[in-house]
Amino acid sequence: MLQQILLELQSRFQTGLIAGSHILLSDERLPILLKKVEALAQKSPVFQKLYNLCLAIFNDQDHLENNIMEAMSFLDALIMTQAQWKYEEDTYDITILTEKPYTNIKYSQLKPLIQALSQPGSGRYEIILSTWNKYPDLFQDYRVLPYVIAGLGDSYSEIANLCVDILKSCGKKVVPLLKENFNPSGKKEMLRRISLIVELAGKDENQFYLDMYPLSQTDIQKQIIIGLSYNSTNRDFLMNIADVERGKLKEYALYALSHIQDDEVDKYLLKKMKKSQKTLFYTLYSNNEDIKQIICEDIQQQLSKIMKYQQIETDKEAVEIIKKLSLLAYKTGPQIIDIVAWIFDHDDKLCMVKDSQQHLFVQLDNYSNVTPLSYMELENNRYTIAEYVAEVILNTYLVYQNEESETLIKTLYERYPQFMTSAYARMLLIKDYKHAYETLTTLIDCQKPRDFYSRIFQYVEYDQETKQYVYRSKLISYPLKTEVITIVLGDELDHRWIDLLLGKQQITKGLFKKEEMIVYGNEIPLCSCIMVHLASKDNLELKDTLIAYFEQHKSTACHLYIEKLYQLPLRDDLLAYFKKQNTFLSGNRISYHQMVSMCETFCNKNDGLYVLKEILTYLKKKTKSDYAWQFYEIENAINRYEESEEII
Repeated sequence: MLQQILLELQSRFQTGLIAGSHILLSDERLPILLKKVEALAQKSPVFQKLYNLCLAIFNDQDHLENNIMEAMSFLDALIMTQAQWKYEEDTYDITILTEKPYTNIKYSQLKPLIQALSQPGSGRYEIILSTWNKYPDLFQDYRVLPYVIAGLGDSYSEIANLCVDILKSCGKKVVPLLKENFNPSGKKEMLRRISLIVELAGKDENQFYLDMYPLSQTDIQKQIIIGLSYNSTNRDFLMNIADVERGKLKEYALYALSHIQDDEVDKYLLKKMKKSQKTLFYTLYSNNEDIKQIICEDIQQQLSKIMKYQQIETDKEAVEIIKKLSLLAYKTGPQIIDIVAWIFDHDDKLCMVKDSQQHLFVQLDNYSNVTPLSYMELENNRYTIAEYVAEVILNTYLVYQNEESETLIKTLYERYPQFMTSAYARMLLIKDYKHAYETLTTLIDCQKPRDFYSRIFQYVEYDQETKQYVYRSKLISYPLKTEVITIVLGDELDHRWIDLLLGKQQITKGLFKKEEMIVYGNEIPLCSCIMVHLASKDNLELKDTLIAYFEQHKSTACHLYIEKLYQLPLRDDLLAYFKKQNTFLSGNRISYHQMVSMCETFCNKNDGLYVLKEILTYLKKKTKSDYAWQFYEIENAINRYEESEEII
């Protein structure tokens, strides 16, 4: 890519001389090239000399022609010396294969997958997805992984995005392969590559980011800037980008700068705020006293306005309000306590504010607190302004878990338990997970414990790889990337939480009340989803409880997940689920595409083929012949099943 810059600069000079030396000065592309040369000049005195010769063309126009010829002569010589130029870096000792390397699998068995990843044609996505669902380790085979990386540039975006997910699961060890033959001026494939490198490697590839930035096209530069935000030594470099660039690059640089928490960044942002109030939105991670004061005053002013008129005029204003309230995250001290208390004190008026559609204003939060389950749709959480602020404040504790953030939560809980109980309970759960059941059930009195604690445990899941229970949640963050925090809780689960969440009771029945039996409460979809995330293959007591619970709540997506986890027969339950969800064509609640996808996710080839044939027969009996064309997707899947062979 270095040669490309030099050759392009040579071409600009030659074209300028042919058109006329003064025409060269008006070439809009030349300043862009000089920026890249300037970046190279910081690393080598040779390129510094080239940069100085180029500047002389603009600064000393009395000797314009001589300066151009001198610069061109030096450039020609430099191009000759750089013919074999390459960037050398330390080698990596990496292991791509997992504990099950699949080295004994014949290439003929891998061939359908490799062809799906590398060759055009229909049905490729289904083959890759099905193999990924059943044999995820297969994609780390040294014969397959290069094709997955090449798949990042697939013309079919769904395949490219699936390859992204697959490579994410491989972890940091694929980063050297992603860097290999990286083209900073490339398009979608390279953009996906750099996004993966930034996400997987973070600050560990800081030098790579610095080397690639001046050579990269704008979209790739945006991702590199995100990577630069992980290392505080990039502060001055990011400030320079924010000062020099315009548009999105400037915006990204300011967002990245705000991640670097030091006094110089705060001074820089305060200076910017004097010129533009929009800079306020780049202060999310600052705890500077002056910045906090500006944020609190601005929030109070805007909320006072909407309370006065009981109206949010536009959707844009609603978004701006939420963005400003989000700025309260990651900040502590009396100013934050005061503004949150002011918001809680005015909750009755804020609850009456209407949005642009004349509905009571609420902030919707998608159910994304734990790892999402496909085929399981849950209602959005709906927060009033006060409730949303309570969630924002909890983010401070999740990130820092220090005395200041704990004091902030505790102080607000003692004054406003009606708003802060959920946040306070989650803080106590994280602080002392082992004894949390006694602490929370003693301290907190709630009328509907299943509902309340399901809102707490929606953030808890069992990590099958680390064999640990973790608290996992999305954080308040900038729009550039999604921030997720994972906090290790422990390797065991207090079974009393399961009994509480499932509404487990032991009752007696019969004429003389001598027959005892265990029953469970009505199914709460969120609780069922939580059970899937808490389930562990190694916890036999939990396994028995979950199997018994879902026996009372069959034909649900969560029931199918539990059966798959514990390797129980699920063919008939999947068929029953499809029938339950498709009682009539005009009122179906699950698409035919989802049915095919679920068969591939939950079933082996024979069971999937059986279920699809049975549901097709069932649907045709209940559907007018005029609608038979709608079954094409199921029929096509049946044909694929019948023609395909198992990869393994």
